[in-house]
Amino acid sequence: MENIIDVEPPEGVFEFSSYHFYTFLLPEIQKYVENNNGNVPIISFKKLNRINPLVLPNLLAVGSYLKRLNKDKPIILLINNNPWLNCYLEYTRFFSICGDEQGGLNIFKFEKNFLGGYPPQKPKLIHRLYEYPPIDGDIQDEKFRDDLNMTLTSVDLEDQFGTILMNSVQESLLKDVYYESIAEPISNGMLHSNSYTWAIAQSFPERESKTVLSISDAGIGFEKSLQKNPNYHFYIIEKAESTKRLKEDNLRDFYFIMEALFYSLIKKRSGLIDFIIFTASKGIVRIHYNSTQILFAPRIFYKVNSLITIREKIKNEHKEHGKITENIFKKAIDEIIKLSDILLSYRSNDTRFSAVRIFDVIFEGVHIEFQLS
Repeated sequence: MENIIDVEPPEGVFEFSSYHFYTFLLPEIQKYVENNNGNVPIISFKKLNRINPLVLPNLLAVGSYLKRLNKDKPIILLINNNPWLNCYLEYTRFFSICGDEQGGLNIFKFEKNFLGGYPPQKPKLIHRLYEYPPIDGDIQDEKFRDDLNMTLTSVDLEDQFGTILMNSVQESLLKDVYYESIAEPISNGMLHSNSYTWAIAQSFPERESKTVLSISDAGIGFEKSLQKNPNYHFYIIEKAESTKRLKEDNLRDFYFIMEALFYSLIKKRSGLIDFIIFTASKGIVRIHYNSTQILFAPRIFYKVNSLITIREKIKNEHKEHGKITENIFKKAIDEIIKLSDILLSYRSNDTRFSAVRIFDVIFEGVHIEFQLS
């Protein structure tokens, strides 16, 4: 049927990956919506054997977007009798989160008769999706934000992801950096996005990337989130405009990602910039906003050791003086611009290896992926 879009990897590839999601599934969905007066397609898992866990939060985000287009009616999801896949998806809570059972978000409508009767060897319990609802609160109140981060760090994230992350991260770093760093994009989604935020972590002891983590929301994105703070000035955007960088090659979304990283860099609490600093030296971090995805990897990050130094100075100045000096503030701007230029120097037409990927499709919200060795 022409109104069905299959979630399947290319021929000869067994697992549907994040790369396939961005390069195949999203363009197919956009093309269908544009060519059918805003009507939504049916999504099918019938040709799917395996799916990378990085994709699952993004599927919930794109399903949430399609549901809004569909006048808040759930999207039809076709599944079949694939016990391993259905068992994995049910055990990760994908079906309970997106379905219409009690507590479900009713994003997808699927045939429940195919669920159950699974093989004896089930996926590990700790490999689970988690949803974080949007909340009301004073986003300008730093204490409120710190309390939210601490709640996520001490109550939720350690219980949800601690066992998995310990496969790749020293326990001291988990407590001092990683939990608080993960809490920032999740709490940002809860406070700013007007959307649910979803996250999953999973370990693969036999793979080079032993641990993966994905966080995704279907909300308003970096630009509108930063605009909610009336005291914030767009320093990186202004710098890019003054040097005419912003007009080149549709780089607006790219520089809004860098603006968000600058905001994280100058803050007291650990956040996304800290996760990148501690992860990109031995793993991969991808950040997607609107049309653009940025990839941080060791080949790039070893060139910006000075960013680590600036981050340490910023944290120390917050601790000792409660704020940072104007000199450090200006150096922080320079470091993010330097990082921007390095990332763009690794941009290529081959999106598999490019550090900056600009797609023809707008994918609303913020979508972050980590792969740790």
